[in-house]
Amino acid sequence: MLGGGQVFAGKRPEPVRLNGPGSKYTPTVNVTFVRRKNPAFGTAWPGEVYDPVAAQKMYTEKIRKTGAGLGMKVDVRPEPIYSLAEADRWLAEAKESKPDGLMVVLAYPGFHQLFVYGNHRDALVDFGRLQKIEPEVV
Repeated sequence: MLGGGQVFAGKRPEPVRLNGPGSKYTPTVNVTFVRRKNPAFGTAWPGEVYDPVAAQKMYTEKIRKTGAGLGMKVDVRPEPIYSLAEADRWLAEAKESKPDGLMVVLAYPGFHQLFVYGNHRDALVDFGRLQKIEPEVV
């Protein structure tokens, strides 16, 4: 808990120390990318076309780094999902492993959304705002 006097006095509040059995729990998020199989079709952005293989590598590194900074285990599927059958297999594996959240990164031309399944709305909104992004949570 933060004391109002600390905030108004310009002092940085002490971080909250976690206690109890949940303090040692490491949340897990399973991540996958969805895109066309042919890498010649890049992800379009106004005025640019990005290499989907390089973009996936870059996003994977950023997702893993962010997860590590938040104390999360991030399990990224090495190959993108290219078909409904692969999506079904990934979801079946997720049901089996019971992660705390699922993240699907769409890398189709014209689609630049990020989908996360789990009870993470407030944390994602706060994180987006820290990055100067106003997220749309649906």
